[in-house]
Amino acid sequence: MEVTVSFMHLPVYIKDDVIFGKLWEWGVEPASQIRRRFLPGEGKERIADGTRILKVLFNDKVRSLPYSARFDVEGGTEYFKIMHDRQTQVCRQCLKSTHIFKECPDIVCYRCRGVGHFARNCEMRRERRTEDDEPADEETHWDERCVDDVKKSWMGDVYVSNGGTNARGVAILIKTGVVENVKKVEDDGDGRMIGVVFEYMGEMFKLINIYAPNDERGRRVF
Repeated sequence: MEVTVSFMHLPVYIKDDVIFGKLWEWGVEPASQIRRRFLPGEGKERIADGTRILKVLFNDKVRSLPYSARFDVEGGTEYFKIMHDRQTQVCRQCLKSTHIFKECPDIVCYRCRGVGHFARNCEMRRERRTEDDEPADEETHWDERCVDDVKKSWMGDVYVSNGGTNARGVAILIKTGVVENVKKVEDDGDGRMIGVVFEYMGEMFKLINIYAPNDERGRRVF
């Protein structure tokens, strides 16, 4: 079944290939090139409003796209609305209509690598920590695949510096709606330091997560 799909009000710098990539991940085949919607005007005065429109082919497994999708934007990530005819509520992870995203059995916990639950609900996490929220983590041992899993499960922005060895890795995770204007300002690229600035109640703050070497000589150099 061929359907016209609109990705609403995306930033102009997001490339069309990013949209095509999401469609392929969902198992949906594009049936046309992407065109951009413009505000009323003529000639050079025409201004794109950010909405991208294309035709896609649904199949026996995929009959609807989710109501929104996550995109990387300047300073973090945001969710943008998706619209098409006969759209129904489906899981953002697997596109099945039998459950919503937070109940998806395909979710992978980035802490224990188990499935079917978020890291914030992980039993291993409860054994190791007593607080409900952990804004920063060190010695993460994350790779790129794990970072992708974290971004899918964490409801907010994820900033990481993985480094090149298993003994390194720092991260800062910030929930959506808690603070504003979050930007990454520090990243040593070696898994030792990550830093962000953000606005809270009208004031600017800076948060830095550092994982220093364990040995005395390494600490002096660091």
